[in-house]
Amino acid sequence: MIGIADTTITLSLPPLRELLVLLLIGLLVGLIAETIVGTRVPLGFVGAVILGMLGAWIAGHVLHFTISPEYTINGVPLFRSLIGAVILALIWVLAMRGRARL
Repeated sequence: MIGIADTTITLSLPPLRELLVLLLIGLLVGLIAETIVGTRVPLGFVGAVILGMLGAWIAGHVLHFTISPEYTINGVPLFRSLIGAVILALIWVLAMRGRARL
């Protein structure tokens, strides 16, 4: 618990089972996104997990779109996570192509 000027921020992790499911879905979605885009992100499997988890967050909390029917595992939407991860992988590819020209 962190107290900052009369504001309390509580940091809590999900239960271990939910965290493991989130990591496995992040890995699966990240690897599929890498395959669809045809590139590899840095850090291997760890990078794929980060890509998948960020993709799930972007699709669910930033873009706010829904797909019907939505298949979820422990509250993690599979198709939205995949779409978000593909978007991030495409952004990565475009950024690296632009960097290669410099």
